[in-house]
Amino acid sequence: MPPGRHSAPVEDDVADEALALESPLPPRPPQGWYTDQTDASQWRWWTGAAWADYRSPRDPDVGADYAPAAPAKNEPTEPRVVAQSVSLAPNDLRARIPAHAVIEKLIELRDAGQYAEMRSWHTGAIGERRVAGVLSQLGPEWTVLHSVPVGSDGSDIDHVLIGPPGVFTLNTKHHPGKAVWVAGRAFRVSNRPQHYLTNAAHEAGRAERLLSHAGGLSVDVFGIIVVVGANLTIRAEPEVDGALVDVVSDDELLSFLRTHRRNYSDEQVAQIAAAAARAETWSRDPLSTATGAELNAEFERIHAYIGTVPMPAPRTVRSPSQARPSRQARPTTQRPPRPTNRQRKKSKKKESSPSSMIGGFVVLLIVWGVVSSVSNNAQKDVTAQQFASQSAEQLALETAASSAAAALDANSPDGIRPTALIVTPGASVLQTDAGVTLVDLPDGTTAAYAVSADGASYSLTLTGPEYASTVTVPAPSGEAAL
Repeated sequence: MPPGRHSAPVEDDVADEALALESPLPPRPPQGWYTDQTDASQWRWWTGAAWADYRSPRDPDVGADYAPAAPAKNEPTEPRVVAQSVSLAPNDLRARIPAHAVIEKLIELRDAGQYAEMRSWHTGAIGERRVAGVLSQLGPEWTVLHSVPVGSDGSDIDHVLIGPPGVFTLNTKHHPGKAVWVAGRAFRVSNRPQHYLTNAAHEAGRAERLLSHAGGLSVDVFGIIVVVGANLTIRAEPEVDGALVDVVSDDELLSFLRTHRRNYSDEQVAQIAAAAARAETWSRDPLSTATGAELNAEFERIHAYIGTVPMPAPRTVRSPSQARPSRQARPTTQRPPRPTNRQRKKSKKKESSPSSMIGGFVVLLIVWGVVSSVSNNAQKDVTAQQFASQSAEQLALETAASSAAAALDANSPDGIRPTALIVTPGASVLQTDAGVTLVDLPDGTTAAYAVSADGASYSLTLTGPEYASTVTVPAPSGEAAL
């Protein structure tokens, strides 16, 4: 996701979390549900082509004005037409589209002429929309909400899922071609620490309190970080202060959700979904008036302007010695029910005795002496640990070079390349001479760039920091292009 969007912990607003529902609305069925033609006391799911055997009790206060006459039985109908035929209340969050808030931010930046800042937000929107495509494959027993505004500081939850297993808050992190490494409390992107786990745990806990209050029953909410487009390595089960947060790639997400056993009845799921769909459950701030169709049209214009950056094929690696069982192999019946976030206890800190403090001080002096003796080589040692082999370094350079080439194309109006490229000191970020970021490089990577006099052609060579591997784009004559 765009830098800073979910990077800083959000302060809990006690007032927001104790929202009193002054005039609760009756439960509303998800899109695609209609009054059962054989039993008016129930909702029944219309797939767009036929009636399905999914039923749910219908609230008598929800009349035909909400779910008008359903299509005739077995009448072929486009599913989107059915969904659009149901008019949602102004405060119904099911009307929001994937990346709703991010697209609004993109429009704001465009209108202000802040084009350089648009790229990271565009990358975030692509990630959220990609995850939304995966979630669309869930069955009608699930309710999926996108870009849920929460609190009064402009924050939002990328996706909220409500289904028979419970409630999940999804935080999408789109890092095309980057190396993502997870173990316990550590979450690193291109070897840089991130606060994603802490934020995801906070987000799930906050949603649990709000939904439990608004829904009228105790709700367990689990946080998930969905990594899109990156090379994901999970060394150990992620955990933050006793709260479990799952980290999965977007291609693992569907199978992961389907491994969870049922924890709530259909009636309870409908009750929770009805509370979750009401905007006032999450925030007192008014919703934007922009429609999903308007935002989709604006995003297509922005997307065409920025250009499509192809994403390298992601891969997920788990440590053989410490890896958790694969998502698909984890039997549903053997998955123990997790405690609620309120019941998850933090580890108790041990009290320090005077003797242990003296011993610790002695050890600290020894460690300080060792660190001082190698301080001049510290940065070199960190760099040397980036890649276990030359092939690993070569793969990282190829990924970076591919992304750089695509970004160069997107930032070359009329085919004229930038006159110079710069690797920022310390950050290892490849930028144009105009300050536009193209791609993050492995730490210590050097770049050699040459451009023709007319700006129509160029050559970019990346050299690795440890094994001196090189990758050149465009590929030299006779070699395969990346």
